[in-house]
Amino acid sequence: MSGEPGPRASRDGRHALEPHHAGVSGRLNWLRAGVLGANDGIISTAGLVIGVAAATTSVSEIAWTSRQLGIVAWEKGDPAKAEKLLRESIRLLAPMRERGTLCESQRYLAQLLLQEGRLDEAEKYALAARETVSAEDIVSRATTRVALAQVRAAQHRYEEAEVLFKEALEIVGGAEHCRILLDVLPPYADFLRALDREADAAELEARLAERLPTAA
Repeated sequence: MSGEPGPRASRDGRHALEPHHAGVSGRLNWLRAGVLGANDGIISTAGLVIGVAAATTSVSEIAWTSRQLGIVAWEKGDPAKAEKLLRESIRLLAPMRERGTLCESQRYLAQLLLQEGRLDEAEKYALAARETVSAEDIVSRATTRVALAQVRAAQHRYEEAEVLFKEALEIVGGAEHCRILLDVLPPYADFLRALDREADAAELEARLAERLPTAA
């Protein structure tokens, strides 16, 4: 499948299903309608996230909510809805250049597209995420490298992939919040295991268990 999923955007940038009287409240209603169309497994978690958005009039918060709902939809096995929500998050944030949320929405979309076998699109968003991330954002400097590393691995550019994984690990190696390692070490270990480097993969997993015992 190529191009944007779902209804085509109109000339003013709104989606066909988005109310044209919009503004932030209209976007929230559009987002809420999308949640009500979700399957039952998504609604309970999505309702909590929508509650956060309902308490604000910030476009960036609406975009953050859309991203979180996209992640929930992906985890619940609805990649089409996840893609739609992630793209909406990016669409809202792109004019604002809100780097923190934007780069994460871009990298999640890259990883989703990669999982769906849409490698060219995945590369586009992984590269965009790397360009968007700010130098001060330690977490996203690591996660955007992981997303691009996964794309490079899928392209059989293994040396480039490993350099990116190593850079991501170096960035978060001394991080105060150890849970960020969950975004770096497991995909790095999966990459190594796919190359039949079982000992190296096991070493990374042991490192994760040492820093974050609950992940073992």
